[in-house]
Amino acid sequence: MTIVYIFLTAVLSATAQSVTGFGYGVVSMAALPLVMSPVSAVAISGLIGNVQSVYLSLKSRRHINFRIMLIPLISSVISAWITIRIVVRQPDELMKKVLGVFLIGMALYLLFLNNRIKIRANVKTGLISGIVSGVANGLFGMGGPVTVMYMMAATKDKEEYLSTTQCLFLLSGIFTTIARLFSGVFTVQVWKYSALSILGMLIGLVLGNYIFKKITQKQLNFFVYGFMMCMGLIIIVT
Repeated sequence: MTIVYIFLTAVLSATAQSVTGFGYGVVSMAALPLVMSPVSAVAISGLIGNVQSVYLSLKSRRHINFRIMLIPLISSVISAWITIRIVVRQPDELMKKVLGVFLIGMALYLLFLNNRIKIRANVKTGLISGIVSGVANGLFGMGGPVTVMYMMAATKDKEEYLSTTQCLFLLSGIFTTIARLFSGVFTVQVWKYSALSILGMLIGLVLGNYIFKKITQKQLNFFVYGFMMCMGLIIIVT
């Protein structure tokens, strides 16, 4: 049952990220800690999210806007690296408590504050969103929602939004995965479950690509924020 559970989690996570530009970490980290430690869960989630970002970035590479992603990328990488070095030294029980608090806080934000806060794309917001995203990514691989808020304001259409966001996730994800490798997080079991998750991710990519081609920019905006609200409810239940 654990293998089936991990496989289905990968399918749902990949579908969400293919459509919204984020979501692999949010979905998987709401589900995987039920069957493994938070540190192992975030290692798998981060690795598979990187693999998917490679495909999505290459697929729409002509629409990537490197200028608007530079500041959040640099600040995200630095803050994530520092966070990972601290997290790996903490006991699982403490991390489970921190994860619970983080999930509840994110859920409350998604439910009650998301639509009331508007972000303007500039150097200051890019720096802040990068730092916050990096810390959240280093802790639980869930820096996506913060990055999405900035990218939705900074990009001009859905193609630029999805491609630039995925490229940012890819580059920052490479650094965080390297940090986890050097920290000894990737055990034999983590590699085994990661291989299984790649199969689920491929199915999720197909489903997500089909949905993405059928929606407009306005529908994409609605889907992104609607998805964040739904995930908030799922996280609360979890």
